[in-house]
Amino acid sequence: MDISDFRGKVVYLFFFQHRCPACHKHGFPTLKAVSERFSDEALREIRDL
Repeated sequence: MDISDFRGKVVYLFFFQHRCPACHKHGFPTLKAVSERFSDEALREIRDL
């Protein structure tokens, strides 16, 4: 994976802990909203790095 792989794409980095109540309360709804907002664009999710 190289930074140039993401040229022209929307990249959203989302860091959280599974046991974090604030992540579940605020982070996941935000992640859903971002995914919906950019559903027609080249959104790229990177997980488990």
